[in-house]
Amino acid sequence: MQLYKSGFAGWNVAHFHSKYRAELSGARSYSWLKSVLQGAGVVKACKVRGKHRIKRERMPMAGMMIHHNASTHRWVPEAVWDLVVTMDDATSEHTSMFFCAQEGTASRFHGLGQTIARYGLFASLYSDRGSHYFTMPEAGGKVDKVNLTEVGRALSQLGIDHIAAYSPEARGRSERAFQTHQGRLPQELARAGITDMSSANQYLDQVYRGAHNREFAVASNLQSTAYVPFISGNLPDILCEQHDRKVIDVAIGCACRVRCKGTLMDAFERGMRCLSNIKGALAAAVVIVITALCIFEIVLRSLFNTPTYLQEEFTGYGLALIAFLGLGRTVFDGVIIRVNLLRDRFPRRLLAKNGITHLLDSAKFSPRFSRLL
Repeated sequence: MQLYKSGFAGWNVAHFHSKYRAELSGARSYSWLKSVLQGAGVVKACKVRGKHRIKRERMPMAGMMIHHNASTHRWVPEAVWDLVVTMDDATSEHTSMFFCAQEGTASRFHGLGQTIARYGLFASLYSDRGSHYFTMPEAGGKVDKVNLTEVGRALSQLGIDHIAAYSPEARGRSERAFQTHQGRLPQELARAGITDMSSANQYLDQVYRGAHNREFAVASNLQSTAYVPFISGNLPDILCEQHDRKVIDVAIGCACRVRCKGTLMDAFERGMRCLSNIKGALAAAVVIVITALCIFEIVLRSLFNTPTYLQEEFTGYGLALIAFLGLGRTVFDGVIIRVNLLRDRFPRRLLAKNGITHLLDSAKFSPRFSRLL
């Protein structure tokens, strides 16, 4: 009696009994302590609450379903914090617990990251329909499984199924766990003299979470586990907020696309690429004209011994025009055009017999290749 009044006043009997057995090596049973404390009027007797609904069966294997929830409460006398808890449905084991000023996307990522780092990837996440988890076209309606939040995107990237709860009763297992925490954790923090969040999180990690799991965790129906190691990349690169941006290099006037769609610069880039394709087609036409002039000059000189002297002049102009028209393709694709449009479209035996191969090869002006047709 004196022990309870001096160091555990205000604690419920179950909580006091767990500390009595763990820290003080007490031998008395819970029923004996309860009857003594209630008989002395130190602890009030609580009304027995009836079952208001049928409990959902637990998952048969650890790692098949994880609960993720948070509770706002005055955990210390001077401040109100949010307690974020991640819990295994099959065993009620708390895989992550920490305080934060206000729950949000970052706190969700932190809880998921701790669970995956300690245990591995799990099969599914069971949560409420908060804006951190889901988008809802209508308030109180069905969740949108297409337009994902950052949490939904990360879970999809990790291959984890996301299940939405449509009532607090559906999350009864995690809600009852928070009732336990609200009835025990403030007393333990006060007894340890903890008033700041950093020390409170350290106490959760080093003392409270392990003691809670030892007292309340149960064995799963199947001894094997559904957790699998995460080996497919860098976890912090997935459990983070990702936003679309476009970076523009002004020095060369090129847009570097970084997951950005539907912007004005995107339309400008498409227009410039289309223009470069049109100019590339014109360059190909000039190549054909130059080739025709060369063939025409050969025919006149060979059969009629009458040169036109047009081939040398127009070929120079044509090559300059090809270089100008091909600049767009050079910027976008990093290649330069050469004259190989016709050579690949005639039989090699015919080309070799008439000397056309040598003619076309002599018109090359770059060692890099790009076919336009």
